Amino acid sequence: DPDGAPSDRPTTTSSRSRLWTTTTTTTTMSNVLVLGGGGFIGRNFVRFAKDKGAKKIRVADKMLPDLAGLSDDEKKLLKEDDVVEFKQANLANAASAAKVFADGPWDVVVNLAGETKYSQEDAVYKETIVDLTANCVEAAKKAGGVKCWVEVSTGQVYDAGKKPSAEGAKTKPWTKIAQAKLAAEGVVSKSGLPHVILRSATAYGPGDVGGDTTPRL
Repeated sequence: DPDGAPSDRPTTTSSRSRLWTTTTTTTTMSNVLVLGGGGFIGRNFVRFAKDKGAKKIRVADKMLPDLAGLSDDEKKLLKEDDVVEFKQANLANAASAAKVFADGPWDVVVNLAGETKYSQEDAVYKETIVDLTANCVEAAKKAGGVKCWVEVSTGQVYDAGKKPSAEGAKTKPWTKIAQAKLAAEGVVSKSGLPHVILRSATAYGPGDVGGDTTPRL
């Protein structure tokens, strides 16, 4: 986060405007690929991106819209909208990830994919966050045309404390998810793709049916 982010202070869904600002100041928006776009932040960002004039948005997610606990409006957005296209994909599988990047080029790729539930085994986070990111980065490099990769990480990579953490603060992940997210950041940083890494605070708001704002509990 270029402005610095608190390590574990919650934020509302207005954080999607910060995500959009980051991408639009980096490149002209045209074709946008949202990995994990069926999740809470993803579906809010997709609507926001459409409202801001993105010409084509592809949403890739393992969970079908009908099974994701979405509202009727959210289902309609992902299934019937002329700008938005939903593509079911297991991005932890390299072949599946490669198919998602077909029919590009994708000017901006926003990576929101990955396991978000706490108390899972280490192997789950490695497969669904680190390996998933590596698969998608490789697919993006082979497809070409990516002007900006936006990696949405977590502020939990910083040492937890009472004071906000600056961007350059020491990293000390205090959840397994954060450990995997930091490793995924490394994959993106070494990829050679133009990229931005956002270490966001915990997001919550209307429509969040599976969020957890208290990972320490």
